[in-house]
Amino acid sequence: IKINPDGTHVLTEIIGRQDQMLQTPEGKFIHGTFFDILLRELDGVRQFQVIQTDLNHLTIKLVPDENFEKSQLKIISKTIRDYSESWQINFDFVDEIEMTEAGKYKYVVNLLKNNQDQ
Repeated sequence: IKINPDGTHVLTEIIGRQDQMLQTPEGKFIHGTFFDILLRELDGVRQFQVIQTDLNHLTIKLVPDENFEKSQLKIISKTIRDYSESWQINFDFVDEIEMTEAGKYKYVVNLLKNNQDQ
């Protein structure tokens, strides 16, 4: 917050929850809620986590249950590629998604340095 000479306050920066935004190679930003809605709607997905390691790569960790069908991977990929044809998408089937030290479940993890171009 910056205080102007007239005593008014100006918010100069907002910090927090930037890790829930993913950036496409084209420079667009996609909120993590998009992935939450997409993956929660699929039958057979108990848990998921989307990880962006760099501008071009997404890893989607999936904890499937007995109703999961691999054909759904094509649906997931196509829907994501509607936002960015350039993203390379890898699927990683796991037994569980780790919680944070605070005991929270992060469904989107952005590992980009400062969430901007590297």
